[in-house]
Amino acid sequence: MKRNLCIWGPPPKLGNPDHYNEFGFSIDYKNSIPEFLEKCKNSGVTKIIGGDKSKELTEEAHKLGILLDPYDNFNSFPRHGFSRIVYTWSLDFLALDVNNDKARDILNNHKPIFYYPRESQIKQTEFSLNNKGFRTYDQSKNIEIKPGQDLYLSLAYKEVVDEEIRKFNKSLTDTNGDGLQIEFVLGNEDSTGTVTYGYDDRVVNSFKEKTGIDPFEIENSNTQWVEHRAEYVTNFLVTAKNEINKCNPKKTLSATVIAGESDSYIKKLQNLEKWFDKDIFDEFYLWFRTNNDYEFVKKQTKYVSKLINERIPLIVELSAYHPNSFQDDESIVKAGKIAIDNGASGLGIYRSHAVEQLNLWDALSRLGDLTE
Repeated sequence: MKRNLCIWGPPPKLGNPDHYNEFGFSIDYKNSIPEFLEKCKNSGVTKIIGGDKSKELTEEAHKLGILLDPYDNFNSFPRHGFSRIVYTWSLDFLALDVNNDKARDILNNHKPIFYYPRESQIKQTEFSLNNKGFRTYDQSKNIEIKPGQDLYLSLAYKEVVDEEIRKFNKSLTDTNGDGLQIEFVLGNEDSTGTVTYGYDDRVVNSFKEKTGIDPFEIENSNTQWVEHRAEYVTNFLVTAKNEINKCNPKKTLSATVIAGESDSYIKKLQNLEKWFDKDIFDEFYLWFRTNNDYEFVKKQTKYVSKLINERIPLIVELSAYHPNSFQDDESIVKAGKIAIDNGASGLGIYRSHAVEQLNLWDALSRLGDLTE
């Protein structure tokens, strides 16, 4: 098996807090690019996913034989606005500089405590502000963005589809990357884990015409209604694949989804079986984001591997960044071995900041050894 080892994120330079650009990168972080790429090469990394949206990082990675794919995070219906709830955490009162080794010892043993929640200002994209008619809603049809929730646009509109594809192609053009990864992230969900959006007139009316059922009179988690909304996502991805190939031929298209129970993907409008049958993706990544249970890794890797049936590579993405993730060498390597034994053809760690701050470079290298 060919070595298939990934790391997510940009060069993890911690810079002056007053000098960050729109992507959250310090203006002086580029000084750390050569060191970061050398560490990636020495660890046997074959692909960096994410980066900094620049051609420079791609070019420097290529000099060392490392591929680079930018990624765009995405919800099943695209998110174009949000209102966050921000907490003041006890971690903010660390007395030592965070780069100090003693500070890491303190953080490793501290149980974070939050002080109080604050509502952040509502933010919306310019596209959504200029195209309010493309918005989709939850079952309440509430037009306000509630604190802690997002605003979505409907994939029933060609203009929305075109805008998302434009952003995907821009990421590829700006970076000259080897491929693009669509990262499916969490959004508004109900108590059953089902996404709440899709109640705009076009989606609702097409469901009525197809079934004779009014979505407002059934549960949000109704199977027919969920599958109907999922069709919009699948159709969008098919269109995106075709359009990306026109503008950026021979580029790899991949997706990352957060691992869940086998029946949870469709609730996020992710119809994995149809995606694989339609050959939308060239690679597929299964992201163990906030679950470090080995049995869960085994079960879900085996499940997705069976769906793929060797049609495309399956790469298991192990987070060392999120709460309840894999944050030490032993657990990461053990999870990686379980994934390989159950159908994964590649492995990787999310993300570069965790690899650097927790010194997981050796664990990253050992994951790569498992894929050979």
